[in-house]
Amino acid sequence: MSELPKLLNSPFAIQIGETSLLVKRAGIFDLAELQDYIDSQSASPLARDERILPHAIYLCAKKVYPDISEEYINDLLPATFVMGNPKIATDLLVKLGFILPPKPQKETLGTEAKQ
Repeated sequence: MSELPKLLNSPFAIQIGETSLLVKRAGIFDLAELQDYIDSQSASPLARDERILPHAIYLCAKKVYPDISEEYINDLLPATFVMGNPKIATDLLVKLGFILPPKPQKETLGTEAKQ
């Protein structure tokens, strides 16, 4: 029997509209692949950011659903999903493990008050 530690990246559900999709957290290779994808986009920063979310979800969903496609993810994400809540992209990228959660506002307020 192998002495390797057991991996604990268990699938969890994210809600996209009325669809619940199982995903696993991003690993270092997923982060590198997303960075390559970002670098390949020659669009404006705003349009590029809108393209990142479906690709990030795809990278994490294909660990659970090997046959999933980026087109499927794109069809799940209506434009109104992001337009209705602009913060949702950041929230999902944090949940998927691609970016760190923002620091709480209390720390910055406390530092400014001391100066």
